[in-house]
Amino acid sequence: MNLAQTIKKAATEAVNASMPADIIIGVVSSLSPFEVATEKMAIDEDFIIRTDAVAAFEIGDTAVLLQAGGGQKFVVLGKVIG
Repeated sequence: MNLAQTIKKAATEAVNASMPADIIIGVVSSLSPFEVATEKMAIDEDFIIRTDAVAAFEIGDTAVLLQAGGGQKFVVLGKVIG
């Protein structure tokens, strides 16, 4: 492995280890229990940190979630309007 490859590998590992948060877009598929379906998975209420924004959701609304580092919890930020 040359120096450039070593640096690239170290940088990639550092980014992955920092566990940055991601914005996830999904559609509310159920209200009770609360569930949001994304392109990759369905996220049920066991993995969702609900905020007061959840009270305004209806089935079919587009939700914006913040995926916590590591991907185990999702915070509901709000719904997409317009």
